[in-house]
Amino acid sequence: MESVVQTSRTCVPEELKSKQDWCALEESVDTFLFDCDGVLWTGVADPIPGASELVKSLKQKGKAVYFVSNNSSKSRKEYVHKFTKLGFDVSESDIFTSGYVSAYCLKNVLNFRKKVYLIGMSGLEEELRAFGIHSTGTGCDPYNGQLDSLMEMQPDPEVEAVLVGYDSHFAITKLSKAATYLSNPKCVFIATNEDNRLPNKTHVVVPGVWFWAFAITHMLV
Repeated sequence: MESVVQTSRTCVPEELKSKQDWCALEESVDTFLFDCDGVLWTGVADPIPGASELVKSLKQKGKAVYFVSNNSSKSRKEYVHKFTKLGFDVSESDIFTSGYVSAYCLKNVLNFRKKVYLIGMSGLEEELRAFGIHSTGTGCDPYNGQLDSLMEMQPDPEVEAVLVGYDSHFAITKLSKAATYLSNPKCVFIATNEDNRLPNKTHVVVPGVWFWAFAITHMLV
């Protein structure tokens, strides 16, 4: 990927137990990659104290700082807005999400030129659109509870890829359509991450992307 900075080595440090340990790490590393949810903030928008100051300090010292996330529900533009709101000075080119990487892969690795059936949020649709990739499937897909209505589905002949990200409107209709498209051996399948559940602070279990991807692929076995 063109915008990724190449470094001579990857540093995987042991637990940092002192300020001296951090200073030694900081001195030895050129590029820092930060996860976002749970690392720079918690919940929806609770910044971790000192996180924005640390990022600013690293940049002032000439370090390359990038942000990575397997959350595909937001576009990079939406992430910039969130970073700014939480006090971080971040540009779109600093951010790599699973949604962006999925769109990049379709366009620049697979040379994809057809339409995508998308199980995902508007942020993922925006990333596809930025690469000139047309998609269908976002939003609510109503179902009247009658099996006959599923059987009446007319697949879009232009669809040759299924992309699965987090989708708050996931339903049996989308499951059926995705599996139907993937019954075509030419159809590409990409899941944005392997999270089987969404992390949260409550007792409620919320299924994640891998749960849906697993269900879709096992319908084709």
